[in-house]
Parts: sequence; C-alpha cells; structure tokens
Amino acid sequence: MVEVLTLKAVRREVKSKGDAKRLRTEGRIPAIYYRGQDEPVPLELDLKTVQLLLAKKPTLVKLVVDGDELECLIREVQRHPVTQVPLHVDLMGITRGVTIETTVPVILVGNPVGVRVGGGILEHVMNEVTIRCLPKNLPSALEFDVSDLEIGDSLHLEDREFEGIEWVDSPSWTVATVVAPKVITEEVAVEEEEEEFEGEVEAGAEESAEKPGGPEEGGEE
Repeated sequence: MVEVLTLKAVRREVKSKGDAKRLRTEGRIPAIYYRGQDEPVPLELDLKTVQLLLAKKPTLVKLVVDGDELECLIREVQRHPVTQVPLHVDLMGITRGVTIETTVPVILVGNPVGVRVGGGILEHVMNEVTIRCLPKNLPSALEFDVSDLEIGDSLHLEDREFEGIEWVDSPSWTVATVVAPKVITEEVAVEEEEEEFEGEVEAGAEESAEKPGGPEEGGEE
C-alpha cells in the first residue's frame, strides 16, 4: 500500500493578482484544491514543507485544512524556470471507491543476462507510466524485473501485469531494452572498412599490372 504523507494548508483569500507574489516573499506559495464538481478551494502552503514533501515523491497526500483531512493527489507543480523552486501546486481530491488516473514512477530491478554475461547495456526507456486504478490499489511505484533480458530483448508494459492496475499509456510501449555495447559495434565497423580498403588496394594493383607498360613489361631497351 502506498504511503500517505501529510500536508498542512491554510485557506487563502484571493484579493488581487499581487497576493501570490506577497505569499512567496513570506516563504509561502499558493495552491488550489479541487474535487469533481465541487468549488475549487484556494490554499496557501509553506514552501519549505512543500519542497521536503516533493523530495519524497509522494503519490497520495493527506491534506489538512482547518482540521479537515482530505486525501488528494499532487496533480501539478508549477516551478520557476531557472531555480525550479515550486511556485504553485494543484491538488486533486479523491474519493474512496472511485477510479483515479495518475502517473507513477517505473523502477527496474534485477541484472539482465545480456549485461552480466554478454556485456550489453541496459537502457531505461520509460521512467514513469500513467495508470488507472482505485485509490486502495495505487502504488508508490511499479517494479519491472529485467533479469531475463538478453542483448536485443525489450520489456514492454504488456509483458507485466499488476493486480488492480490498468494501463492508460499504450501497453506496447517499451519499458527497457538491452543493447549491444557500442565498442563492439565500432570494432566491427572498423574491420569492415579495413577489409573494403584492402580489397580496393588489391583491385588497383591488379588493374595496374594489366596495363601496357606496367611493371611486367617495363625494363631497359
């Protein structure tokens, strides 16, 4: 079961466009909580608390507002384009028993055969995936075992099943693949180029020998 972290918030009165800027100078940031057809609730959050919370990459959050506890998802975080400091947070409320759609991290476990035996390289193609499930089945992350992958093999979403989880992304999407090391590919390419060059040299030598006045017909008069 996914860990639920707590986030305290204070209701925010929207008076002017300058309110958000004022909050940020005070070490707080604006946020919005919404659920279904309910009226959105403007909130304000402590910036440092938000940063610590986001560092733990939570899936579900228990939002505490005026003593009320509300389960929600962090739907979106707007950040400063340079500093990446959070500027605004969107919180989507959830209801037990109602299916939700969200994105969770993808974690690879195991050491592929193609890596430990064949010297291949494991490429982690998909870092997160969008799923649909009930809140009780919501995972903090999905683990994919790549131990059996050999060089040239790929692992797709459809190759693994998780109870209560439905893919929103295409099941055919690649999660991970094992490729041959580039060094081997480069060596083969060099060998092919050398063989091609040697063939051209030999062909050129034969052509020169067949021409009148070539090495075999030369000499003193």
